[in-house]
Amino acid sequence: MNRGNCEKSCFRVLVIRADWPDHTSFAAPREFEETIATADLMAPVLATLRGGTFRLEDGLPSVRSIREGRPASGRGWIGLTPRGAFETRDVTQTPMLPAWLVLILTSALIVAGWLREGRR
Repeated sequence: MNRGNCEKSCFRVLVIRADWPDHTSFAAPREFEETIATADLMAPVLATLRGGTFRLEDGLPSVRSIREGRPASGRGWIGLTPRGAFETRDVTQTPMLPAWLVLILTSALIVAGWLREGRR
């Protein structure tokens, strides 16, 4: 659908909220204007990246690891370029409660449950 030419019954409603005096917005945000998924919008980007689109109703594509600069899709497969863009510098684990307090709370909850069930 072209934004400037509405062939079917399309309309836009401008909402001005009284509690937001400087804020105006469309009643239907941009992401709700074209809700049918098509490859047309992504075609220019996919062409430069040598990628592709798949319809899930045709089945899930298999995932392959590819080298950079190679085609990133084919018949029934889609490629991922491993970039190695991760680095873990430091991991710190701190307990939320000391072990002795966890033991006391767990024991107290078990005894409370046992006492409650014993009353029935």
